[in-house]
Amino acid sequence: MALFEPPLQLREDPSGFTTELSALVEAGRRRDAVDLFHRSIGVPEEMLPELPMEALESVAHTLVYDCTLSDTMTRAVLDRVDVPTLILDSAGSGDELTGMAATAAAAIPHAVRRSLPGGWHGVTDDVLAPVLAGFLLDGQ
Repeated sequence: MALFEPPLQLREDPSGFTTELSALVEAGRRRDAVDLFHRSIGVPEEMLPELPMEALESVAHTLVYDCTLSDTMTRAVLDRVDVPTLILDSAGSGDELTGMAATAAAAIPHAVRRSLPGGWHGVTDDVLAPVLAGFLLDGQ
């Protein structure tokens, strides 16, 4: 299994963030929900105007699903993962995303973590593909 910057906070007592996000979606304030979500995960301020807001608003309700899954993830669940796992992050991502990758790598048995050169929450295909192929096909 390979995961790129998995959104795992592993808090014993999840914050009210998911509740707040859900309330915004239910109130029809989808743009506010999208904005809150992206600011909370550390999207750099200069990237926010570049987001395809209309498209993101149309799927704003799925952000609640993502956060609900993240809120329910525990160390006990991750401790039962029994397949070799590669946890990746981009060196250009902020502490929030790279920290979540480190947390996941520490919690999943048989996990290895690699930090790849790249920008915020992304690496180019020519960097990512050989790493994935090496791990998934060759076990390295």
